[in-house]
Amino acid sequence: MLDYHTGLDKLGSKIEFDNAVEQRETLDELSEYILKKYKSVYFKEIEGLFFNKYYFYHNRKTIFGIVTGCYKKKNPKASGYYLQYYINITFSGLRRYDEKLDEITKDVLYSVYAFLHTKEILYTNTAADIYLDIKTPLKNIVSLCVKKAPSVKYNKPNEEQEKINVNYIEKITKTNYNKTALRGYWYNKGKRAKLKYNLTRFELKLQPKYFYRYGFSLEAMEKALDRYYVLFFQNIDEKQQKIDKYSNYKYVAKRELKKLEFDKYKLKFDITAITKFLNWLDGAYDEELLLTNDKEEDVLFEDKWF
Repeated sequence: MLDYHTGLDKLGSKIEFDNAVEQRETLDELSEYILKKYKSVYFKEIEGLFFNKYYFYHNRKTIFGIVTGCYKKKNPKASGYYLQYYINITFSGLRRYDEKLDEITKDVLYSVYAFLHTKEILYTNTAADIYLDIKTPLKNIVSLCVKKAPSVKYNKPNEEQEKINVNYIEKITKTNYNKTALRGYWYNKGKRAKLKYNLTRFELKLQPKYFYRYGFSLEAMEKALDRYYVLFFQNIDEKQQKIDKYSNYKYVAKRELKKLEFDKYKLKFDITAITKFLNWLDGAYDEELLLTNDKEEDVLFEDKWF
């Protein structure tokens, strides 16, 4: 039986503030909390013209990143604009097949959400990457978008692409990289993670644009996954025949998919695995935070950072 499973490899959240003071206080408190709790974690700041970035590392590997900044937002109650301050928190690489790194990443992720919940800080989840990891060589897998967006261009499954070990479903360029709501691709995860066995990963990036439109929910994730097929072929010649037939269609409806018998090869996403993971994070809480003095004057960062 083919061994494969579903999970989240990326999770992004956003906190909004009325002013820079509240933004800074939350950044300081969160950073200090993580660095005190995990002695092996350290951070680096990269200053920008309009925003600052903070990367948190363990053994020179990134655990998560924070971006702080502000932008002009239209005032719904009056004419003109006001400055909206924000903190974006992003965990990328939740499943890297490095046991120690995956463990501490998971622990830190839980602690970040525990901080937000315990401090009663309102946040919105804004981004997620869903993966399907399959213990099989890359050549045995092909993925398709079966519900295409009219404004997006797509690669054909038999179309030769620039990168050997990565296959992109959407035609993405540097100029429209962040403009698409969804981006699907599959690649040789075994090679990238330096594993001793074959592992192919299909990954679907649900970008902020998608969640702005549909909201961050399991229903939204299911709708996104329904647009894609991940197909496993034991026989490579059979795979090529099916791909060639599929590529000859100008428009592929349910009837054509049925004729191609893709259901025989289709792998199923396990949405319950994502449900359990998000429920676990929703319950994150740290009672020790309640014992700390909210008016503590210790400052983690130097004044020159302001």
